[in-house]
Amino acid sequence: MDPPAEPAADAEPPEPEAPPFALDLVLPPEAARRLSRHPALTAIRRGRARSQPVALLWLDTADGALAADHLMAEQVGAGPTRLIRLRPEPDARTWPGQPDTDAPGEPPEGLAAVASFRGRRSVTPCADGVSVELVSGQIRAVPADLLVARLRLAGPAQAVFALARALAEDLPVLPATASLAEIGRALAAQEPPRPRRSGPALLGEAADAGAAVASAIGHLGLAMLHQREGALAGTEPEPVHQMRVALRRLRAILRLFRDCTGAPALLRLEGELKALAGRLGPARDWDVFLAGIGAEVPAAVGEDARLVPLLRKARAAREEAYDGLRDALGEPEFRLLALDIAEAAARPEAWRAAAPAADTALHGLGAALLERRWRKLRKRGRGMGKLDLAAFHALRIEAKRLRYAAELFAPHWPGKATRRFLRRLARLQDAMGLANDAEVARGLIGGLHGKWPGREWAGGLFDGWCLARVATAREKSLSCFAKLEKCKPFWRGRGG
Repeated sequence: MDPPAEPAADAEPPEPEAPPFALDLVLPPEAARRLSRHPALTAIRRGRARSQPVALLWLDTADGALAADHLMAEQVGAGPTRLIRLRPEPDARTWPGQPDTDAPGEPPEGLAAVASFRGRRSVTPCADGVSVELVSGQIRAVPADLLVARLRLAGPAQAVFALARALAEDLPVLPATASLAEIGRALAAQEPPRPRRSGPALLGEAADAGAAVASAIGHLGLAMLHQREGALAGTEPEPVHQMRVALRRLRAILRLFRDCTGAPALLRLEGELKALAGRLGPARDWDVFLAGIGAEVPAAVGEDARLVPLLRKARAAREEAYDGLRDALGEPEFRLLALDIAEAAARPEAWRAAAPAADTALHGLGAALLERRWRKLRKRGRGMGKLDLAAFHALRIEAKRLRYAAELFAPHWPGKATRRFLRRLARLQDAMGLANDAEVARGLIGGLHGKWPGREWAGGLFDGWCLARVATAREKSLSCFAKLEKCKPFWRGRGG
């Protein structure tokens, strides 16, 4: 038998095999018991699950310095301690369900335990190189304990997302937005887990339109999904508000880059986001009314028995709207939307091939996109004083779209001119928003069902208050628009 041939001296070494893609999913502990019998898993299982106990310990300095930098020291069993990131670097592309990564360096000395986890880990080998790892157990901290379950799907990314979608059809699984370590830290601190991403999207190191969109989808998808638990609770208005803001920003960015990245998958994602925004709207509208005009009118006129039934009806309508919101956030469609967001951010190559010009360089593109939005806003805004309700609403949307686009590209033009333009644009949007809130309030009050003593009086009072608010806000909008027009658009300067 001849010996194997020696490789040519100038032959390139084989490229190292890429590590398997991993996606972390959250599921309720009671649902974890049904996982092994799920048809999507039994159909691809290729062997028995291997199960073993697992113990994790999370540590920090006495003053919480690691957690303040979104780090944590983690010890697995009796093994060595390592540093992990609780939040990706600001410029790093990220997505819902992305596992924690190791942080460089060694843990400092003098660490103290923050929280711990004890449970079991089972790993099931499956077809197509996919493995299914279920970790379930209890996080323990000094103030409280919490039962948790996490599912990690690893393997080729396309096969991972296919299995995740099959499971999400009838299991309440969602891409994780916080690690077990962050949940343990939050439990010990008696506060909610911190978001991995919040606020406007950051382009980071994105060099072209496709990379910018993938970065924005991951950032805003995380910001939106992080608010889900608070929105389900319905005790405070802020989670629904932040959820809707992230949704609007993401829709605006997908629309902004549509000419470059309008792949079928992203167009479908736009439609899904629009449908969800419609389901969130009523809850937010009632929150705004009850915290705004619904509180201002009684404060101005004093206690009057004729207002009590109307406000009681309004609070009942809010609860009904939140019931509808909870239905929307618990449906398979929402879970599949969350996975669509995660895949679009994690696997841009899956849609980039069908994107018209995803490789368009960002240099110069930002200025062209902003200029187009600005000209559209100015053209419509110069007749603002004569606009009817529908046209004024459309103008407000244009102002909002320009603001989201300007926030996205502002880091390319740092300086006083950029800050001034954004500040004046925000004031215009706020003034127009007050007018819109008052018009929405009129519709909400007019839509309350039933008859009660004093309805006509109370309804007339609110209607008159809203009409006065609309007139004042529209006048303010005219002033804000005039000041904005005097600003030199920052993208016409140096930068980009």
